[in-house]
Amino acid sequence: MENITIFDVKGNPILTPSVTKDAIWTRELMKSNFISLSFSLAEKIILPVGSFIVFTYKIDKVREVTRKFYLMDAYEPTQVNEMSWKYTPEFQHPEMILSRVPFFIFGRNSKGEEIKKFTFPYLGTFVDISNVIKTFLNDNIKLEECGWNVIFSGVSDKSVKISFNNNDFRSALSLIANAISDNCEWHIDYDNEIIYFGNICLGKEADKTYYMEDGTSLGSGMDCLCSLDYKQPKSNTFLDDETFEKINNLNKK
Repeated sequence: MENITIFDVKGNPILTPSVTKDAIWTRELMKSNFISLSFSLAEKIILPVGSFIVFTYKIDKVREVTRKFYLMDAYEPTQVNEMSWKYTPEFQHPEMILSRVPFFIFGRNSKGEEIKKFTFPYLGTFVDISNVIKTFLNDNIKLEECGWNVIFSGVSDKSVKISFNNNDFRSALSLIANAISDNCEWHIDYDNEIIYFGNICLGKEADKTYYMEDGTSLGSGMDCLCSLDYKQPKSNTFLDDETFEKINNLNKK
């Protein structure tokens, strides 16, 4: 077992439990990205909103990042018996906080005053909508290093018509993807500040060849970078020494 410290929103330690092998990092394309801990205590402690853990992981074969993973809602443990409480809190990667961030553009009201518009129709090309996304991330909410870019992969440019209606940012990405095509996917590469639209990871069952966002082909037994590999739903051992995630099919000769 190893210990991991849970901090409150101000950075004060709440507790440092021994984490079991059941601790996992779960990621699924367009849906989830969180670390779930698993431990038991003899007392009940409610973990407040904004509690976080700190985790370091590799985003390629050289670079590492250290992120805070947050509780987006207060967590209350489950009582097992009179002497034990079971904890399985889910700490969200920062990209998941964008599911609580309203998507908006700036516009003018009837008096000519600048206002935030949360409900608005949109008609434009991929280039136009990518500029809207970049403006939102880099200028409106100033996310991280404010160097966000948008890449379209394997889709032909065309005009898209979208009606935004009080959407959070992640659901806005789904609206955009659906307007592009029925099979269009999206992915937030948070660590490299890139939003991808298209076929994020294509698998060819015949020869077990997979392609990532940058077009790199991955043969049998090769590693997938954890910042890129979201296609296969999986629960990965959180405390594993392996620095790269692997798609199961790639490891089958």
